[in-house]
Amino acid sequence: MLKGTILVNLICFCGSLMAQPVLNKRTDLNVSAKIFADVIATDSCYFVAGTNAGSQALQEGLFVRFNLDGTVANTSSYGNDTSHIVFWESPTLIQTNDNNFALTFAVDPISGPRHFGFIKLKPNGDTLIFKTYLDIYDETLDDVVFQPGGFLQDSVDSCYYGTINISKELTALSGVALIKLDPLGNLLWYKKFYGSFSSTYFGHNSQSLIKTHDNKLIIGGSRYKNGLGTSTIRSNIKFTITDLAGNLLQTKVFPDDILAYGCHGLMETIEGGYIFTGRNGSFFQNGNAMEFVGRVVKLDSNFDEIWRIERGYPAVESFINFENILKISDTAFVAVGTSTDSTSYPIWNHAGWLLKFNLDGDVLWERNYQKVLPNDNTNNFPRHYLYSVDITADSGFVMVGQAINYETTNPEPYGQLGWLVKTDKHGCIVPGCEQFDGLSVSETELPEIGLSVFPNPANNELFVYYANGNHSNLTHAVLFNIQGQQVMQFPITSNNTTYMLDVSSLAKGVYVLQVADSSGLLKSEKVVVE
Repeated sequence: MLKGTILVNLICFCGSLMAQPVLNKRTDLNVSAKIFADVIATDSCYFVAGTNAGSQALQEGLFVRFNLDGTVANTSSYGNDTSHIVFWESPTLIQTNDNNFALTFAVDPISGPRHFGFIKLKPNGDTLIFKTYLDIYDETLDDVVFQPGGFLQDSVDSCYYGTINISKELTALSGVALIKLDPLGNLLWYKKFYGSFSSTYFGHNSQSLIKTHDNKLIIGGSRYKNGLGTSTIRSNIKFTITDLAGNLLQTKVFPDDILAYGCHGLMETIEGGYIFTGRNGSFFQNGNAMEFVGRVVKLDSNFDEIWRIERGYPAVESFINFENILKISDTAFVAVGTSTDSTSYPIWNHAGWLLKFNLDGDVLWERNYQKVLPNDNTNNFPRHYLYSVDITADSGFVMVGQAINYETTNPEPYGQLGWLVKTDKHGCIVPGCEQFDGLSVSETELPEIGLSVFPNPANNELFVYYANGNHSNLTHAVLFNIQGQQVMQFPITSNNTTYMLDVSSLAKGVYVLQVADSSGLLKSEKVVVE
């Protein structure tokens, strides 16, 4: 056993000495549908949990170990011929106290009730524990599982706590089950917390779970009621606080935000307060439509709001969202998610999103990662989403999500692809992009412009970072060859953004990238393709 421990430590030590390059990997791993949902970074590898399309169109759980250069070290799938094994619906992948990995998942049989499961894995993907549970299901009361929520392991007794979102299919009443498993995965107990028809808030679900310093469990989620427009549609953040035996101690609801969705990444801060993230919405078009922005909220120890950050173009669909928070230090954090570009409606470019902020609510920097669309296909709208982030050994960030393309004429691979992104500590794929933070309008009333490309020379993919002290939605970029012929053009629709260009089909040679708006040329950079 000692020898094995020394070997693992040696591997990790060697890995920590390796360079950790920036990455932008979209991969199908030879299946038609792939989603990367959560990531844990170690000194030597990136561990990713997600889902793929298995046999007979069934979903299978997925566990992938990536090398630091983005190559796949090993892949493991979990499923069978009669059940969907659903890892991707809000999973929380944890590294266990004994340096293995674990998570809960939903089980969706072809026949029979939907329930939940628990899996513990070795770093190479071998299964240590695989259990499924019908205990929460009650045929009379019609309880079924529809997705897992938060998940953690107690450092004191190595037991697991988790939340499972449940519902009653016949009535649509939904709620949360809080579970406790022993270290071997045996179910010790569960408690159910449902919404109520009497209050019209019949929906209740969870996205996060934490154990506090004073030995309480806090379930972060939301309550909601459906309906038509401003008169009846509501969604409020809701906290459910219990003791370690699952006994209800307190609930806290925030009804002032009438369209608040998601309580992701809930964590306790150094002074005993809390931070969480999600999105917040408002009604428009006489209450017939909704639009949202991403948000981060800071609460004090009494669950009273201290500050909030709301960012992003208001978007009428629900894909704009901060999906998780990563603590960098006691006073610094990043939020990860998906931003949308409202200027390209009705297509919208969905981009990966990373926001760094401090404990006082100050935004330190913001990055977007957006795929450029081909010139000749205005109906082409590959969409990119980020769901999880972790800090790497070189103080950078690794993020995972999915890239979706259902346009057959799009040169991007077809279907759902797992997406892996690695940046430096400033959130940059293009080195030095942080030098353009805080640009403003100069004394001559001209905006300060930041433009940088990487790699240069490029052969397959070129990253273009753009920042503007006074960004205009009419900005566009054009790539010219040495003869002055336009070979590529694309709109610059968002600020502080890394634009990802496929240049693999371009002839080798020297090019010039020019960025302009309605006032004329803003900046240019020479690009070499080889």
